[in-house]
Amino acid sequence: MLSKSLKTKACSPKLKSLPSFSPKHHRTSLKRAIVQWRPSLAAILAQARSDAANLA
Repeated sequence: MLSKSLKTKACSPKLKSLPSFSPKHHRTSLKRAIVQWRPSLAAILAQARSDAANLA
């Protein structure tokens, strides 16, 4: 019981600091990362398709 209350006390500062990190900013950075990775991902998929075609 005591350990549970200690855990909640340890977690509460993290919960307070969460609102400062805006989810909207995270979403835009995630979109940017996806846009950056998309060309290489498409190239990997094309390579995998050609490999599968060669095997078949």
